[in-house]
Amino acid sequence: MRDCYALRKIVDVSLLYKKDENILKIIRKLVSGDYLHQNFAEDFIPKLIERLAYNNSKHSVKKAIGLVPESKTHLLFEIREVLENRNKKPVQQPDGQDVTTRHRMINDLHDKASKMLNKETSYNERELNKIIKNMFELNDYTTPLKIAREIVSSKKIISVLVFTTLINCFIKKNRLKSAQEVSRMVLSNGAEPDAQTWYVIVSLFVNAKNVSESFRLLNRMRRKGHSPDVRIYSIIMNGCIDVGDFDRAKRIHELMIEDGIAMDDNSRRVVVRMYLKDGDLNKAFEFVLDATKGSDAYIALINYCFELGCMDKIRDIIQMMNRNKVQPGIHVYNLLLGEYSRANLHVEANEVFQLLRECGLTIDTDAWSHELSNLVNIGHVDKALAIITDVNKNDPRSSTPLFITTIDECIKTNNIDKAQMAYRILLNSEVEFDRSELMALTKLQINKK
Repeated sequence: MRDCYALRKIVDVSLLYKKDENILKIIRKLVSGDYLHQNFAEDFIPKLIERLAYNNSKHSVKKAIGLVPESKTHLLFEIREVLENRNKKPVQQPDGQDVTTRHRMINDLHDKASKMLNKETSYNERELNKIIKNMFELNDYTTPLKIAREIVSSKKIISVLVFTTLINCFIKKNRLKSAQEVSRMVLSNGAEPDAQTWYVIVSLFVNAKNVSESFRLLNRMRRKGHSPDVRIYSIIMNGCIDVGDFDRAKRIHELMIEDGIAMDDNSRRVVVRMYLKDGDLNKAFEFVLDATKGSDAYIALINYCFELGCMDKIRDIIQMMNRNKVQPGIHVYNLLLGEYSRANLHVEANEVFQLLRECGLTIDTDAWSHELSNLVNIGHVDKALAIITDVNKNDPRSSTPLFITTIDECIKTNNIDKAQMAYRILLNSEVEFDRSELMALTKLQINKK
């Protein structure tokens, strides 16, 4: 049994024939140190238990973990980590030992960290980083904060790696106050975060609605020559907009220009949002006009309104176009009508359609379809039927898709009687239907029933 190769063969055969009792005997001997050197035993035991788990031997897995002494906390932790990494359900310790074992594992990890920090030489940051991650996996949020304070009080060099891990782990666990405390430790003790750590720290304060602190951090970065990237400018500007601090948001935009920061799509969206939320349509348009020339700038601005949830500004944009003698084409109105309909803003869509009628453009089938859909959805079904009946008298052929739209919307809004009325009017018009129209009407008839 002293030969490692022979032992592995015994394990393979035992697992193949589901002889769990043999595996448990081997684990018992490995734990007691009866044979094989200790390093091999501690490396081999987690693998054995993992293979038992693969065999769906839940009872044997529980027994095997029970064989490991509670004093071997590092081994217990490694077993748990192996099982979780293999997407296996974490195995419970024997009854009455769960809480005690967890506390012992935490204390053991804390002792290891303290010994590292008490050495006169610098600590191993990667090893300490692993210890901190293990603590968070044990849902311990107090000890990692103690370790951070011990690092600061020990006057040792603050590891950006360790403190970034601390901040990220606290954020993931929704412990924002602890994350902020660790961030302040980093910044007040001479550590120089890297670009990603700066972004994490700034995001933390923005999400906590503390835009004044975020703005202060931005200025600190600029003073220290860190060159904040476009992401940091954008997230702070967005935070200022969220709390209604438009003066500070505009100042950040000015700093971006001063520092020569090249804007990406997201930062452009943030600047447009700032002007729209502040009610300054002219500034928003000027900004969009720099990137999009001519009348297309208006369409780009309208698209931004839909993206950013500022649809209340669209009517003002249309009026601005009229004042500037820029006639919106029918495609612009169809864009507006379609977006409003998709957002279920049928009253607003109806208002846009009235603007379309006032401007004197020829109304096409798409615009009429949107209008009929909106009328049905706001309860003006009779008005919709009157319109399609009128269109049918003048141009029966072009009225067919409008009838189909109206019938469909009547069915969706449970106006079955009105749907049948529209259907009868259409059939009596003696229009010849193409294949797609026949299929649509057949589908509507099935849905109606």
